[in-house]
Order: sequence, then structure tokens, then C-alpha cells
Amino acid sequence: MRAVSETPRYPLSLLSRVHNYSTRSVRDIRRLKLRILAKSMLMFALSSIKAQITDQEKMGRGKIVIRRIDNSSSRQVTFSKRRNGLLKKAKELAILCDAQVGLIIFSSTGKLYDFASTSMKSLIERYNKAKEEHYQLLNPTSEIKVLNFSGM
Repeated sequence: MRAVSETPRYPLSLLSRVHNYSTRSVRDIRRLKLRILAKSMLMFALSSIKAQITDQEKMGRGKIVIRRIDNSSSRQVTFSKRRNGLLKKAKELAILCDAQVGLIIFSSTGKLYDFASTSMKSLIERYNKAKEEHYQLLNPTSEIKVLNFSGM
């Protein structure tokens, strides 16, 4: 007979299965915990990045008040920078869109700066002609006068 204090003897294959099952379960649980931890860390990181992006969108470039600059040296620097930017944009518009562009700038000292994609003279003549035609379309009395003179 067996004594009560003796441990029961199980076949080795059964013990190894139980041991493997329990260690696999522990490993799976640990992996699952790591996945959950990793997911929560990832979600936290993404939410903080999203918060930073929205803060950056809110920041942007601050608006400036459009009014005369009192300091003459600051005014001259601003004029030079904005003049160069405007001339560059006019040139880009002419190149990219195949548009006829004319730009005339007079500084506060009276100095002339200009840009023309074609001849400035031809641009001004075209502008004056288009302005006259536009004025005639808006003024119906001029059409009546033209019709009266042509009817005689």
C-alpha cells in the first residue's frame, strides 16, 4: 500500500503537457499585457502628437495690423521686402499663367520700380482700350448716342 504522504505518480507525458500548457498560458497572458500596454502607450503618444498639431495649427503666423509704420528705417526695410515679394509674384504669375502682367510702384521718395512681362507701353495702351470699352458697356447713354449718329 501507498502511504498518504507520497505524491501520486503521473506519467511524464501528462506532466509535461500540463507544464507546457501553464507556461504557454503565462506567456500568452504576458504578451497580451504587453500588447495592451503598447497599445495604450501608442494611443497616448498619438493623442499628444494630435494635441501638438492642433496647437501648431492655432499658432501659425500672427496677424499684423495694417497701418503706417512710424519708424522710417523699419518702414524702408518693410517696403523693400514687400516690393521684392510683389515683383517676384508678378513675374511668377506671368510665367506660370502666360498672363500679360504690368506692375508700377513708386516709393515714398518718388523712385520708380516696375515690371512688365511684355512692353509696358503696349500694356498701358491695352489697359486704356479695355477701360474705355468697359465704360461704354456700363454707360447706356453712350450707346444711344452711337445709334443716333449711325442712323442719320
